[in-house]
Amino acid sequence: MSNSSEPRRHHYVPKFLLEHFTDDDGRLYVFNKQHPEQGVFESSPRNVLLERDFNTTLDLNRERDHSVENEFSIIEGLASQIITKVIHTSRADNFPNLTPDEKSNLDRFMHIMCSRSPEFRTDFKRYWEKSLIERYDQRSEEEGSPHRWNDLPEEEQERHLDNALKEFPLTTHSPISDKKICIAKVPTRKSFIIGSDPVILTRNAMVEGIEEAWLPVSHDISVVYRSESRFDYMPEEEVRLFNETMLEKSQIIAGRSRPLIESLSRPYWKRKGLRLR
Repeated sequence: MSNSSEPRRHHYVPKFLLEHFTDDDGRLYVFNKQHPEQGVFESSPRNVLLERDFNTTLDLNRERDHSVENEFSIIEGLASQIITKVIHTSRADNFPNLTPDEKSNLDRFMHIMCSRSPEFRTDFKRYWEKSLIERYDQRSEEEGSPHRWNDLPEEEQERHLDNALKEFPLTTHSPISDKKICIAKVPTRKSFIIGSDPVILTRNAMVEGIEEAWLPVSHDISVVYRSESRFDYMPEEEVRLFNETMLEKSQIIAGRSRPLIESLSRPYWKRKGLRLR
């Protein structure tokens, strides 16, 4: 039975985080690469970068289960306090020394931000489905069950895959937890944007694993995971490159400046033969 109190509108970029990217009037300017004809439009954190039942799983009776979304809400609640501390301390040009618990909670939040975006889920389906099926058959064998993946009805296969996809951030270890926290601050009059796939990862070509992970937590501050802690002022040209990278990896971008979002989206307008309004 439907319950009006069920959490159905799920932000894949949390509302509290988007609020750090608004202008002085609480507005966000948004561009969706899949619908460039919409242009750059004005919205609020409440109404963008979300999807109905994005984190809802289905139990054996195909009833909606909101435990994943509820767990994300707990993680976000802890992270919100830590990120507020990071922003305020960094704006005063001080390094935000985090307690071990704060670092652990921020690590967990960073991990779910890496692995629950729509873009991540698309890649997950492409590259991980085979290994998930193999893991199901292996677990069935270990448990002595005669049933294998191919014995399941197609509807049940889809349920298993969809649930695994949504539960992935909560059932896997963060590959960045051994990194240290750094801060990148933009110059005055420049700003970061946020995207639907908001974590930018760089990998060392010589080794497996992640070398750096960047998550902008406000229009002027980004948290960076690196091998050593430091506080950086980002050169202007690198801010632009960062924003272009965010646009490249995300289907939707948002920020506090309409001119900035328009300038980043212009190539998509031109490709469609459209004009900026």
